Amino acid sequence: MTKLRNIFLALTALLISTSSFSQRSIISAGGSHSLFICADSTVWACGYNYTGAMGNGKNKQSLNSNPEQTLLLTGVIEVAAGNAFSKALKADGTVWGWGKNSSYEIGDGTTIERDTAVQLPGVSGIVKIFTGTFSTNGLKSDSTLWLLSGTSSGTQDTTIYGVIDIGIGGNHSIVLTGDGQVWGIGLNSYGGVGDGSTTSKSVWTASTGVSNAIKIAAGQDHSLALLQDGTVMAWGANTNGETGDGTTFSPRPTPQVVPGLTNIIDVIANTYSSFALDNKGYVWGWGNNGLGQLGTGDDLTDHPSPVKLTSIRNVVQIQSLVYHTIAITGDGTIYSWGWNNDGQLGDNTDSTRYESVPVAIGCKADVICTPPTADFDSSVTALNVTFINQSSFPDSISWDFGDGNLSNEFDPAHTYADTGIYNVCITAVNSCGSNKKCMDVVVSDLKIPYCIPSADCSWGDAIKDFTFNTISNLNTSCDSSSGYHHTGLS
Repeated sequence: MTKLRNIFLALTALLISTSSFSQRSIISAGGSHSLFICADSTVWACGYNYTGAMGNGKNKQSLNSNPEQTLLLTGVIEVAAGNAFSKALKADGTVWGWGKNSSYEIGDGTTIERDTAVQLPGVSGIVKIFTGTFSTNGLKSDSTLWLLSGTSSGTQDTTIYGVIDIGIGGNHSIVLTGDGQVWGIGLNSYGGVGDGSTTSKSVWTASTGVSNAIKIAAGQDHSLALLQDGTVMAWGANTNGETGDGTTFSPRPTPQVVPGLTNIIDVIANTYSSFALDNKGYVWGWGNNGLGQLGTGDDLTDHPSPVKLTSIRNVVQIQSLVYHTIAITGDGTIYSWGWNNDGQLGDNTDSTRYESVPVAIGCKADVICTPPTADFDSSVTALNVTFINQSSFPDSISWDFGDGNLSNEFDPAHTYADTGIYNVCITAVNSCGSNKKCMDVVVSDLKIPYCIPSADCSWGDAIKDFTFNTISNLNTSCDSSSGYHHTGLS
C-alpha cells in the first residue's frame, strides 16, 4: 500500500508541475482590494486599506484607487487576496501575509493587524497558495495540503493526499486529487459538497458523478469543476443562477454539466457568480450581477446561463472573490470591472464599472506574450455568407472576402455579387503578433455534384449555372492525376 501511495504522490506532483491549471496567480481580487504582480516580481495593491491589506505601511485608509507598491516584498511568484487580508508566495517557497488578522487570517500565530508583509513562521516548500474569504491553504510539490491561516497555520491536513487543486468557498471547501476526483467538506446546506445531499460534512466526501476533472473553484455555497474534455460541471446554491443551468432552482446538490460551454481552459467562482475562460481567450460569466461583477455591460440583472463578455478579449487569466473581477490579456495588460466603492478596480476612480477598464498601474503583468491563431468557419445561403471568427486571442480581425471587399468586423456577413469559389482570408492581430489563414469558400445557389482542386468531391453548391462540359475546372471522373478526387459520378 505504501508503494502504491508513493507512486500516486509522484504522479500528482508531476501534474502540479506540468499542467496548464498550475499557472501562477499573478492577480487576485479580494473582498474590496486587489493585488498585482509586475514583471519585475514586485507586488502592487489598491482598494480597501483600513486593515493594511495593501501592505504599503499606510493602514486606516479607505479609498485607494491608484495602485501602490507593497513594501518589503520582492521575488514574489503568486498572490492571493481574501477579505481585507493578503498573502504572497515567494520563489523560495516561503509565504508572507498582511492585513486583517483578528481571526488569525495571516497565519503568523498572532491576531496583530499588519500593514506590511510578515513571513509565516515554520512554513516552507509551498508551491501554490489558495485564499478564500477568510482563510488560506497551500500545496507542496508532494501534493500535500497545508493550512496557512488560523491557529493551526503551518500544519498539514493529513486526512487527504494527492491534492492538485483547491477551492475555498464561503461555507465549504473542495479539493481535486490527481485521479480527477473532487472531494468536499464543510457546511452543505445548499449542496456545495456535491454528494447529492444537503447534509454538512466533517470529513472529505466525494462529489457524485465528477470524473476526469482538471480544475475546480468554489463560491459561497456553489462549486465548479472543469473536465478534461473542456466542459464544465456545477452544483450547489443556484438562487442567483450560479450553476448556469438556465434556472434559479436551488439547491442543486448533484453536479450537472453547464449547457453551452465547450473548449474551456479555466473556471473561477466568486461569492454568487461563476466564470469560465475558453481556449480562444474569451470570458463567459453567469450568476449574480448586481454590482456589474460579470462584466456583461447590461442592466445589472442576474444571468442564469453563461454570457460571453464582449468588452474584453485575449484573456489569459481571470480572478474574482466577491463583487469585482480582474483579468490579464496576452500582452500583460491588467483589466478590472465590478464594484469599486473602495477603489479596488485601480482605475483612479470609485465608480462601479459594468464592463472592463484598464488598471492604472505603471507596469504590465509577467505573462508569456501569446500571439493569435487565425481560424474561421462559414455558413452559405445562396449568395449570402456568414463568417464565424474562430481565432484564438485576437485583439483585432481583418477579412479579405476574395472579391475585392474587406471588413474589420469580428463575425461579418457578406453578400457576393455572383456564385463562385472565393479565397477568403482572415488575419488575427494582437500586440504579440499576427496570424493569417485563407480558405476557399464555395458560393452558389444550386445543389449539384462538383469538384474542387485538391479537395474531396461531394454533393454541394454549384459555382455556376452550367453543364459539366462547360466548366473547365470540373471533372466528372475526378482522376487523381488532374488533382481531383473521385465523386462517384458516371
